[in-house]
Amino acid sequence: MKFSSLLLFATVLLLPAAVLSTNAAEESSEVPPTRQLLPNGSECSESSQCDSGCCVWNPFANEVCDDDAWYRDCMEEDYTFVYADLTSNTGSTCASTTGTAADTTVTDETSVLIMTYNLYLILLASDGPASLDDRADRIAAWFAQSPEGGTYDVVAFQETWVAPDTIRDGMIAAGYCHYVYDDRGTLGSGLALYSKHPIERHDFRGYQNACASVDCAVDKGVSYVRINKDGTMINVFNTHAMFSVDNHDVRKRQYDVMRTYIDEQNIQDELVLMVGDFNEDKINTPALYDTMLSDLAAQDFVLDQDSITVYSYDPVTNDLIDPESAGAGSVQQALDHILYDDSDGAIAPGSGSTCEYLTPKDSDGKDLSDHFPMSCDVMFGENLVVAASSDSSGSSQSLLGSNSSLWLLSRVALAAALGAALTAFEYS
Repeated sequence: MKFSSLLLFATVLLLPAAVLSTNAAEESSEVPPTRQLLPNGSECSESSQCDSGCCVWNPFANEVCDDDAWYRDCMEEDYTFVYADLTSNTGSTCASTTGTAADTTVTDETSVLIMTYNLYLILLASDGPASLDDRADRIAAWFAQSPEGGTYDVVAFQETWVAPDTIRDGMIAAGYCHYVYDDRGTLGSGLALYSKHPIERHDFRGYQNACASVDCAVDKGVSYVRINKDGTMINVFNTHAMFSVDNHDVRKRQYDVMRTYIDEQNIQDELVLMVGDFNEDKINTPALYDTMLSDLAAQDFVLDQDSITVYSYDPVTNDLIDPESAGAGSVQQALDHILYDDSDGAIAPGSGSTCEYLTPKDSDGKDLSDHFPMSCDVMFGENLVVAASSDSSGSSQSLLGSNSSLWLLSRVALAAALGAALTAFEYS
């Protein structure tokens, strides 16, 4: 995509939200003549970082709260996720909870098999918007029909912005009857998690003003899920960090949000895993990767010597990667990781835990995403305590705050402009 096309695209993208925010300002008698209020009533600062903790961004470098700025409201209550436990009304096979005694320890032979997978279901995918539904079907079929797809305890996804319901149906067919996913489509975080075991708790923390460039147009963050595997609790924090090696400083701010969020859960004597597309390349920028581990107080697992590849992003072998397309690169990288909490007092996984990268293909031998997933067999350590089942988060929920009308309208207009611009670009 040429720069002129990007400029036109950005202009079309920002106009609807700018109009909405301008109208809202005119209706408020408290708005100063030279500055505006965010939808939540907070006044913006004179920079891209607003006093409220929200982000203001536009492609013309005029990062102040003027009429042409796009406002990203980051109120926690506006986040919308869907939670479900289908074990009572589906024919799929799911694991069950034993509810063993709280002081019973488990051995190293007990483990959790977990995968993290960036699905590349985005409107700017190199295979074009018209192909995304078909590729979502092929991804769902791999999990539902392949010998390996249904073998995991937990599967964490990123970039499920398009066709999340298709992915959900395929995962249910594969026996993943417990799930939490962001149902806001292109407006949300793109995060989802599916489990064969009951989900005891789920939550989300947005990165809010820890963003830059076009990443501020979506609501990236950290999804937290507490899973009960036969009485043993596994705490999974799923994330999708800022893209590009040049944006490490932004990711450092995101790592701080993630680490703080983990600490706030006050998890005791339970395994804590951090998974996702961290966009930190272990192969080519090992110093930045080590900085990430330090910032997160985390450690990684040994990569199995029989792993098919050491890369999760590989333009040499992955047929979905077009190095010339927007946002793509030509360098082989290891960006997707599964880590464990290594902070003071954290429970370490058992010895013998290993990871590998996989290369899932459809029935025609085609790649399913521009990323390859990482899979880890994480052994439970000797000091891990089996806990009794706690109360669940409840049934499906939609958490829209009372002050979210302008936020929702601007996001809907943004999505409409995005779709129109992409369609015009795709077929022009």
